[in-house]
Amino acid sequence: MEGRAWIAELPAALARQAGLLERLLDDVEADERFRAFELQCSVARGAGDELSDLDAGLWVADEVSQEAVAAVPQLIRGAGETIDVLEQPDAARPYFFAQYADGTQLDLVVQPAGRARGRVPNAVVLLDRDGLLREPWEPLSLSAGADDLREWSFLALLALSNLAKYLDRGSLWEARSQLEEARAHLLRLHAARQGVAYPAFGLTSILDEPGVELPEGLETTVAALDPDALRAAARTLASLLDEHGAPPLAAAVRTRL
Repeated sequence: MEGRAWIAELPAALARQAGLLERLLDDVEADERFRAFELQCSVARGAGDELSDLDAGLWVADEVSQEAVAAVPQLIRGAGETIDVLEQPDAARPYFFAQYADGTQLDLVVQPAGRARGRVPNAVVLLDRDGLLREPWEPLSLSAGADDLREWSFLALLALSNLAKYLDRGSLWEARSQLEEARAHLLRLHAARQGVAYPAFGLTSILDEPGVELPEGLETTVAALDPDALRAAARTLASLLDEHGAPPLAAAVRTRL
């Protein structure tokens, strides 16, 4: 069940989101330049609530792709009263974000039909004129490879090394920002180990996966703007990183901390 039938089955708590999807689908169907329309993330997989935004993908005809992208702001604003719209039509993948007056949010990526590879896991296809999304397809970002794990581990340790540098300089805000960055990479590593989909999204992906816990002791990696607290949190975070291997940089970072 997809398209309008799927929208009609959304729970009452998602009435605003359902209404916006209906209006968007009306306008997408009316414009032949728009070839496919899909929904992903929490609402698509049945985990959304009244606060959830809509993560959508719009596929446009190759021969009029620029023209179709230029028509997207009108599509967005025509679907409801907007407070503000972020427009990035010239990005590699044109991107738009809309905040509607009723509180609903739309996160929309636009791509030419020729780039379509199929339907990603848990996506809901609302319109597909050409069968672009008929076959299942798993993007590389669905899981993490060895290079991803190596990169996240290295960048986490590099952030902790920078934290030590900023503490030596007395720049507490910069030290804290590096602590947050290191934790974000740790959570990507944890997500990958737990087999969570799209581990690059780290915390978001973990919390979206039922039954997956955060790393034990993660709360002790949070610190106020105090040099001793920041250093202690960084040491704890370094210990949590050890569970994902100990690359050569780890020993040097521990010495600095």
